[in-house]
Amino acid sequence: KVKGGIVLVIICSDLDGTILVNKSVDIEIANKIKQYRKKNNYFVIVTGRGKGVFEKAINDYNIDFFDYVILSNGGCICDSNLKEIKYTAFSSIEVINILEKLSLYKDEFRKYIINTKDESIDMKYQYNLSQGNKFVISIAIQFYNENVTKKVFQNLKAMMGTKYNLFINKDCIDILPKNVSKDIAIVHLLNLLKLSENDLYVIGDGKNDISMLKKFKNSFTFSYCDKDVLKSSKYIVESYMDFFNKIEDM
Repeated sequence: KVKGGIVLVIICSDLDGTILVNKSVDIEIANKIKQYRKKNNYFVIVTGRGKGVFEKAINDYNIDFFDYVILSNGGCICDSNLKEIKYTAFSSIEVINILEKLSLYKDEFRKYIINTKDESIDMKYQYNLSQGNKFVISIAIQFYNENVTKKVFQNLKAMMGTKYNLFINKDCIDILPKNVSKDIAIVHLLNLLKLSENDLYVIGDGKNDISMLKKFKNSFTFSYCDKDVLKSSKYIVESYMDFFNKIEDM
């Protein structure tokens, strides 16, 4: 798409393990993204983090180079000021049902977070359901090891996989409303911006990125990723700078 004589492109990029690696953002990559945005292109972060946890990352790692962010694996779309554009929430009854099922595994949890459209609530301080529906968009659980995570994931899929969307990524499981995922949120954003899939490039490194890697034709992942991620992506790169070099040649 051409706007003002410049080809307008949109990159949708995962955050953790993709841009944010080993608790830091490479300055060269950050500067490259900023240069790219100055050329009238869009840069969108697509993350499993909820709003509160993402806000912490913004402050901790100086993440000031995005036009939009898709939070909670597709549960909420926000602008660069973190104002909601669209979100999909559970009903209060659904939240109660999910929490009851998760209580079976509470001894295995390392972290247990309720993501609402406004904040991330650490469940060690207890979520007060009597406060009413706080627009819960995802429930995220981190376990002590990946083997336990895989086992619990299979059990949860069997119990509620037809009612909700479940994603596993290393030692974490995310539970979202049905028909919520990264790829669905990206399609909504493309429609909002009046852009087509031809204008889009997506990149990610984890299993929670598989839906967007499979969905879009210009998808990228890294050569060192899990085999399921590798087979879902159309293109393989060695680094984030390699990704930029590839799309500039396309």
